[in-house]
Amino acid sequence: MRWRTLLVLCALVALTVGVATATGSGNPGGNSANAKKCYKGGWQTLVDANGNPFANQDACVSYGAKGGVLYPSSAGPCLGTGYQMKATANGDPFASAAACAAYLAANPGQLVSCTRVGTSGNDDLGLVGSDEVVCGFGGNDIAGNLLNGAVFYGGPGDDFINFVGPGGTFNGGAGDDTLGELSGGTFDGGADTDAICLYLSGSHPNVENIDTGPGCIP
Repeated sequence: MRWRTLLVLCALVALTVGVATATGSGNPGGNSANAKKCYKGGWQTLVDANGNPFANQDACVSYGAKGGVLYPSSAGPCLGTGYQMKATANGDPFASAAACAAYLAANPGQLVSCTRVGTSGNDDLGLVGSDEVVCGFGGNDIAGNLLNGAVFYGGPGDDFINFVGPGGTFNGGAGDDTLGELSGGTFDGGADTDAICLYLSGSHPNVENIDTGPGCIP
């Protein structure tokens, strides 16, 4: 009887150890569709929601199995808070990192990186420095002169730029945008009805009213 009891106890211990090993090994949910993206070297091409790369496959699988969103490393510029300083080719802002990443995947090479941004309201963005890229992000925005690589993306709203000279670019986007003087740079009016008060030289696609006089300044 004692031997039979001992055998039963041994069997129970073995069963307990087997169950513990089966449930404790690997990462929980490691075979989920999300985590599977990490296998066969996939982890080397993926980043987490903040744009951080993974140290190894196990780290990637663990993150994915816990419901973490995996992004291709190419989406890095949009992740974390990066999307807040990015815009579409028309100067429109992004509501989220996911929206920015989706746009980047569908429109490679067209993501705008802003050095300074406005708000969804009306902003006076002041002077725009050489090689600076300023994004208005909605509202009726105004800014000073654009020269020497300076770029302004108006986005939605009626925007006004005082002067665009050689090397300067004003991308109006949606809204009725106005440029005080164009002298050697570029003013792309975008959608809606746009105007140049004084035209001397330069490119002006999508601008309906040219040389409308000083009265056109808002």
